[in-house]
Amino acid sequence: MVDGEVLMNRPASGPATPVAIAIASDAIALSPDGSKLYYRPLSGRTLHAVPTANAPFPVSPSFSGLLTTV
Repeated sequence: MVDGEVLMNRPASGPATPVAIAIASDAIALSPDGSKLYYRPLSGRTLHAVPTANAPFPVSPSFSGLLTTV
């Protein structure tokens, strides 16, 4: 996910495929209702948010108590 969108590799020929990237995150949090994941890269001042509906794993609002809410 980059800016809330799936990062895709689009070759000149053939189908587009999702690109898996690793993000070193200094700050991470779930919204109180579990609908958004907030993160801030190690080098940067921008807080990003992505919808958890796009997560490749189940996210429960009960997890929000384990993380800092913003």
